[in-house]
Amino acid sequence: MTSAKQLMFLLIISVLIVNSNRRFLFWDEEAREIVDVLPKDPKQIPTIYRVLDTETEYLLNDSMVVGVVVDGVPKAYPLMVLDRHEVVNDQIGETHIIASYCPLTNSPLVFTRPKQTSFGVSGKLFRNNLVLYDNVSETLWSQIYMRGIQGELKGASLDYHQCYMMRWGEWKKLHPETRLIALPDNFSEQEYMEDSYAEYRASPDPGVFPLKYQDFSIDQKDMMLAVTVGDETKAYPYSALQSERVISDTLGGQEIVVTWFAGSTQAFKAEGRLFVYDKGSWMRSNNGDNWDVLTGSMNGSSHKLEPAPCIPLYWFACKEFYPETQMYALDP
Repeated sequence: MTSAKQLMFLLIISVLIVNSNRRFLFWDEEAREIVDVLPKDPKQIPTIYRVLDTETEYLLNDSMVVGVVVDGVPKAYPLMVLDRHEVVNDQIGETHIIASYCPLTNSPLVFTRPKQTSFGVSGKLFRNNLVLYDNVSETLWSQIYMRGIQGELKGASLDYHQCYMMRWGEWKKLHPETRLIALPDNFSEQEYMEDSYAEYRASPDPGVFPLKYQDFSIDQKDMMLAVTVGDETKAYPYSALQSERVISDTLGGQEIVVTWFAGSTQAFKAEGRLFVYDKGSWMRSNNGDNWDVLTGSMNGSSHKLEPAPCIPLYWFACKEFYPETQMYALDP
């Protein structure tokens, strides 16, 4: 009897260990896709922890910037700087933010961050995309997923903040009072002016590591706006957005509107309205009101549409992170 009980006890323990290992393997499935490329805080891609603004204009009108408006204050981060640094810790007014950019996936994203927490370049990649780390918990964060993928805060989300990727000349027209970050002193001015990813951008080859999910129905580096509502993600090709400028659609059971202006794309929850392009930077709702396509603000009112989380990125990256994504298609 005793040995039967012992056998049953050992059997139960074995089952618990197997199930525990299964949960562990499942839990760490994403962690196994994290690839070490460089040491943490690599000298080749130094994180910016202290930002200075400048009144000296060093950009050409055609230079690309990632712009934000925080607490009513517009600010621009040149792509030539983000190419070299990828992560910028900044404070605008009382709000602490991270301006991030991954050249491999061509994805700019801005997040708000806790006051005492800084984020840096981990030197790792996850599905060919930037992995950040924070200096408090040392958690690793996926830029595109906008959440922790390994460490103490695994599964926690970063707070998305609207940003705009467009040419400096267009950004200045929209925001003549914009702030501009000064060139850091990590590299020479000539090095900042050079496109360090020119060869990669000109190549049709996606990423630097093999892809987990592939779809060759269109070019791997076609630009998309990936919009997520609930559990559903949809990809809007830049070609379709440039053609239609304003797209009313349904995603995740909600009506949304996706917009294009001056090369920058946005998405908003439509609050039951249908929108069409009007003129300039305006769209018109089915009740006759005019709305700004970039901010979602109603003309003559303080009312604004709620942004829908969206990410500009290459098509291959969209499939890597959202393999079940739908793709918007123009009507034939």
